[in-house]
Parts: sequence; C-alpha cells; structure tokens
Amino acid sequence: MSTEELLELLPKIAEEASPLQIDDFSAISDMNREDLAAFIEVWQTLSAFRRHELIRELGKQADEHVELNFELINRVGLRDEDQSVRQTAIANLWECKDPDLIAIYLESLHDDPSAEVQVTAAEALGRYVLLGELEEIPSDQHQAIEDALLKTIAADPIRSLYQSCIEALGYSSRKESERVIEIAYDAGNPDIKKSAIVAMGRSYNQRWGPHVLDEMTSAYPEIREEAARAAGELELTIAIDALIELLDDVHPGVQLAAVWSLGQIGGERAEEALFAVHEIAEEEKLIQAIDEALDHLAFLKGSPDFALLDFEGPDVE
Repeated sequence: MSTEELLELLPKIAEEASPLQIDDFSAISDMNREDLAAFIEVWQTLSAFRRHELIRELGKQADEHVELNFELINRVGLRDEDQSVRQTAIANLWECKDPDLIAIYLESLHDDPSAEVQVTAAEALGRYVLLGELEEIPSDQHQAIEDALLKTIAADPIRSLYQSCIEALGYSSRKESERVIEIAYDAGNPDIKKSAIVAMGRSYNQRWGPHVLDEMTSAYPEIREEAARAAGELELTIAIDALIELLDDVHPGVQLAAVWSLGQIGGERAEEALFAVHEIAEEEKLIQAIDEALDHLAFLKGSPDFALLDFEGPDVE
C-alpha cells in the first residue's frame, strides 16, 4: 500500500465516535519509517480503549491474513501506558523470533505492574527457551531467560504467573526445570498439575510418559485434555489405547486432543480408530480435526492425501 492510502486510513482510525470497521488494513502492514512516524502521531492521540481495540484487531487480521505484518505497531504497543495494550502487543508478537525482544519481555516479567502482562511475558519467554534449546539464540540469553523464570517461581508469585513460568520451562533441558515440573505435578492443585503436564509435553522427555499416561484417566477434563496432547507431543506409542478410549470422551476438547495425538503418533491402530470415528462424527470441528490428523499420517507414510478420499459421513448442519 502507498503512503497516500495510509493517509486515507489514519483518519478512520482516529475517528473514535465510529466503530473500528476497516475492510483493508494492508496500508499499515510493513510500514517504512516515514509511514510509521505518521501512524505513531495518530496513535498518540487515541484513547486507551481505541488503542486496545485497534491492536486487538490487528492481531486478528494477522491471524486471518498471513501476508499482513504489524510487528512495528505491536512493538510500539509494548511500551504503552495501558496494560491491555501491552499484553495484547506481546501476544500478537508470538511468531517473532527477534532476540531484541528478550530484554523487553524480561523487563515485563520482573517489573510490569500488571500481573496479566507478566503472565503473557512469561509465555512469550517460553518460546525463546525453545529457541535456545535449538541454538537459535545466544546461549547467554537462553540462560538468562531460564534464570529469570526460575527466580520468578522461587519468589512464590500468584498462581497464574507460577503456572505460566512452569509451562515456559517445559522447553528447558536444565535439571532445575525438571525439578520444578516434579514439584508442580505433586502440588495437589489441579490447575498447577495441568501446567506441569503442559510442560511435560513440551519437554520431549520420555521420563514423563508414565505421568502423562496416568492423567489421561483424570477426573478433571482439563487435565485429560492436556495429558492427551502431551502424549502426542512425546509420541508415546504406549498411549495409543488410552487415546482411542478418549475419542469417546464427553468433553470435545479431550476428543480433539486425542485425535491430534493419534495423528502425531501414528500406526495402524491409530489410523483405523480415526477412520472409524470419522464415519460417525457429526461435529464439524471433530471432522476437520480427524481430516488433519489423517493428512499428517498420510504425509508420514508418503501415501495419498486422505482428505481427498470420499468419506461417507453425516452432513453437518
């Protein structure tokens, strides 16, 4: 988009008496320095409500249109005075791997007055822990992130921040991180146990297999769901029978997690079970999840795309 089109868009953004109804946000995607300066000039005149409305919409637009990139605007939002804007800006940058963001996220984790922003910063730092394990960021930054997350846990933060730090450390191979997961799993609190299971799945450490398998029969559907997903992340072949049983779970989230994991683990029994459920499934989300799982199995096997086969399932209203 041209600068002229940007200048046409900015007044619509600034008109707070009208709802934010814009058909094309491409004028503020991948802006150059001059255009960004023009945008910031308008941004600074907006109310906190409008800034949050806008940055939330940009996150939605980026998800729906992969060609759009609002990284520069989200970076502006990281320093906003409104906590909702800061939190949304961090969340919107989930695909960004720039190490320059690490210092900002660490600052947010330690010093932001909003617990919600701290939680979102911990979640974002978890992605960088994974990048550190993959040696895609410098080792000193990797260690600094892990140290910060461990320090936050040791400070006994509020539960939501404690949980987000546990989940972020799931990607870490450090022994201290394993101990954190063990303590969380044994804490006796279902919410904290759920976070421990999320971390187990992220760890790609087979030592957690027995715990994950045990929790697939938990009385708590949220824990069954995370255990089912962790089984797929860990590629636990011993969990196939349990996952097949969860295909009949009364909670849709558990079913979807089981479908995804069967697609990750694969094997003849997993494939047969997915086909069988596809034949009787009525929920559109479940049918789509099974199609995607079968696609993945087809890719692994190097066979034709299962999604192209003519399934004789019931019509979805």
